[in-house]
Amino acid sequence: MMVFVFVVLWTLAAILLITNPKYEAARWIALTLFVAGGGALSLTITENVLPYLRHFQIGANALELILFNIHLAGSFLNLAGTPYCFLMFAICYSELFRERIKKVIAYLLFLPVPVMFWITPFAPDIRPDYRMYFVWCVPYFIIGTFLLLYSTRIEKNGWFRRDRMRTNMLVIPPVVFQATALYTTEAFFPGWPEIWRYAPVVIGVMFFAFLLLSKHGILGVRFRFEKNSLHHALRATTSGTSIINHAIKNEMGKIKIMADLIQSAAAANHQMEIQQYGRAILDSSEHLLTLVSRIQSQLRDDEVKKRWCNLEDIIQMSLSQIRPYLEQKQFQVIVDSTGNTSVFCDEVLIREVLKNLFTNAMEATEERGRLYLSLYETQKHVIVEIMDNGVGISPEDLPHVMEPFYSTKKESGNFGLGLSFCYNVMQKHQGFIEVESVLNEGTTVTLFFPKQKKFRMLEEVSGGGQNQDLARGG
Repeated sequence: MMVFVFVVLWTLAAILLITNPKYEAARWIALTLFVAGGGALSLTITENVLPYLRHFQIGANALELILFNIHLAGSFLNLAGTPYCFLMFAICYSELFRERIKKVIAYLLFLPVPVMFWITPFAPDIRPDYRMYFVWCVPYFIIGTFLLLYSTRIEKNGWFRRDRMRTNMLVIPPVVFQATALYTTEAFFPGWPEIWRYAPVVIGVMFFAFLLLSKHGILGVRFRFEKNSLHHALRATTSGTSIINHAIKNEMGKIKIMADLIQSAAAANHQMEIQQYGRAILDSSEHLLTLVSRIQSQLRDDEVKKRWCNLEDIIQMSLSQIRPYLEQKQFQVIVDSTGNTSVFCDEVLIREVLKNLFTNAMEATEERGRLYLSLYETQKHVIVEIMDNGVGISPEDLPHVMEPFYSTKKESGNFGLGLSFCYNVMQKHQGFIEVESVLNEGTTVTLFFPKQKKFRMLEEVSGGGQNQDLARGG
């Protein structure tokens, strides 16, 4: 049965590493699963593999020696490595410590591991002093569990809070089992039945829970699944984009010329309101021409053109382009901005994302509606929340809103590409988009931009013009 345990644990570790390799907390929990699986591998070697080889007289002494050393390494890694890796995962996932403090803590917490390696006898077999392990391992488990629960309690963002709760449901029960069954009972009740042999049951439940919870998102797994499925769907939209781009450019060129004529005529006749409308048309035309000139390369997965931008400024520019429509519908717009709002992004694409979302909100809301924009930062993200009081989205439609050509609007002129485009752009920025909605109450769309240090971005930017943009942003 221990074969099942280490196969499941190493499989989960591989899934987390492949799915979200850049996420530090995912790397630590993957390492926790790996070293914990080392204990199951150790038992598999001593209880199954070595007796089999000796019974059938297979192999040589050298092979047995190698397997025995793997057994020793796996057993020690499980005993000393699991509590350390789990506590480091909790520290990273809780986001309660600054980066420099976190590095210092990582070194300090590791100190008991070489000490235990030095005092643990490994010949003729490993003979751990479980009371010594209990003294520091169980506190590691307790502190880590407290950090996970506390960070969940103080989390204000609804999406992150739900993700933390799912993570706690998955991680904490096997940790409690290990602390109780291995360290506590072996240290103080050595005559008791070996409770840790029930590990396959616990790990089986954990594996089932992981599969179940990953549908809703846990440690970034869901987003990778979504990315893969939507990525293939979005590829279908690239067919014929060259023709579309050419047609749009031609027509927008005509609109731009007419907007210039309107603006000139209005200025000559001192008609300031019409002149403002002409200016809005001209700005929209120029923006759209810039956008369509790059849309095809964007769909082909080419690199976006990033620079340091102020999100609040981009929001205001996007709102100014649709100002006439907002005034026509007597739409109330409230912008609440706190903290640092600088992000490393493609301004043209982000403006288009915001315009899509603002337009969706207006179309879903009757006259005299309200649009509330909240702009704030967390330790890892700069977040834009766009909330309306419109008709909302039905529970049946909500899982499909980011699929290409899927639309909840019944107008024949709507192609259902707005949210799929927004999704694709956010993926290009290593961010993501979340949609929550209650029917007949309203919809909240949340954009998550990763926080990045400006000095790191210097390594990713080439060319004098872009470096100047960085200098201005910094």
